[in-house]
Amino acid sequence: AEVLTEFKGWLSEWYLSLKSIHDGKVTEWAKIETQYRARSLGPQQMPFVGACGDVVPVTAMAVDPIHARLDTGIFKADPVFVFKPLKKSMLKKTDSIEKWVQFYQKHRLELRQIASPRLLECTKLGTMVFKTVYDREEYNVMTYDKEWKPIKKKVTRFKGPRVFGIGLTDFMFPPMYQHLQDCPVTFERQRLYLSEMKVLEASGKLKNVDAIKDQAVTQDNELDLARQDAANARQQSRTTSDKITVWEVWCDYDINGDGLPEKLVATFHYETGTLLQLRYNWYFHQRKPYTVVPYSVANDSLYGVGIGEMTMFFQDAQTQWHRMATDNAYLANIRMFIAKRESGIEDVPKLYTGKTFFVDNPATDFIPFKAAEVYPSSLSERQNLFGLAEKRTGVSDYLTGRESPIVGSRATATSTVALIQEGTRRVEEVLENIRI
Repeated sequence: AEVLTEFKGWLSEWYLSLKSIHDGKVTEWAKIETQYRARSLGPQQMPFVGACGDVVPVTAMAVDPIHARLDTGIFKADPVFVFKPLKKSMLKKTDSIEKWVQFYQKHRLELRQIASPRLLECTKLGTMVFKTVYDREEYNVMTYDKEWKPIKKKVTRFKGPRVFGIGLTDFMFPPMYQHLQDCPVTFERQRLYLSEMKVLEASGKLKNVDAIKDQAVTQDNELDLARQDAANARQQSRTTSDKITVWEVWCDYDINGDGLPEKLVATFHYETGTLLQLRYNWYFHQRKPYTVVPYSVANDSLYGVGIGEMTMFFQDAQTQWHRMATDNAYLANIRMFIAKRESGIEDVPKLYTGKTFFVDNPATDFIPFKAAEVYPSSLSERQNLFGLAEKRTGVSDYLTGRESPIVGSRATATSTVALIQEGTRRVEEVLENIRI
């Protein structure tokens, strides 16, 4: 009991430390998610009523073509996984293995369905996480026999290796590590209904579930709420509060007091300090079952640099220039009127063809004027910003299927091919990160 108490304290300390760090990243990701959706803010009150509130989707214009290239570039291949035999005796079996793995990943794992959202997250936020486990879903269900009598029967729904995509908002690890397996501890957030946890308990994966059955007070973080708002699908409070948050922890800890850390797996409820699972790592390789893939590698960090972070400044600047240009065009093309007091002109004159205003002296009592002149150089400023964004991200117009207006004139075929080849190198680098 004393050892378990110390272990729970150790987990709580790590949780609080990683949570404070992770919250800062969640705030950053929430802003990127909002920028990616680029929903218009509608008419603004400043600097005048009806001012432009549009948002230029610079992030989305860069993310979407790269995501499409990564998705199709990986899963369009047949087979997706290619094997090379290291022994001559395995040469005849290689083709059969490739076909079996292709069938398994396509129809059993449904790997593209799992990977595509994570590829999008990697392109936007810079990192994606996969979890590869040997899974066995087996528990008792009520069904019917051949004579249609209710019976209890053990059912195995799945047995074998399986891949899960883990959202960045659900995964925490210590900073200053380049490789995941070097991390002393990782936390995976799992939000489950009590009924789901009961099924896991019946399968032998969890225990002591009743100890936290009244702890269903889950609250979404900033990134969760930003994604719900961007999709205009904010969850109702009941849907959220019915779930319980637990953390699956893979860590290195000396649990038996021999002075050497053991590879452990725990399911931990922080608020009550309840352990729902504590086991030794059952895999022969003793590795944590997670794979962290960066979009663009960063030094001494598992987190990569994504297009959302690269384009954050450029989207803000483009949006500001777009709003100024739109407001300028609006102000330069509307007419307001100077009218003499008590001239009989209504406060908000209704304008239409044939409208006549009766004043004492038209030359001085009712004078039209405009508030601004057209500022034509804003277009070149916005094109310059797009050029800088292309240099930062490597996502040029050639990669999106159109010729770049930044060049200023039609490029030669040789120059275009060279530009495309240079642009694809950035995508190839990301593909190499995924392959590794």
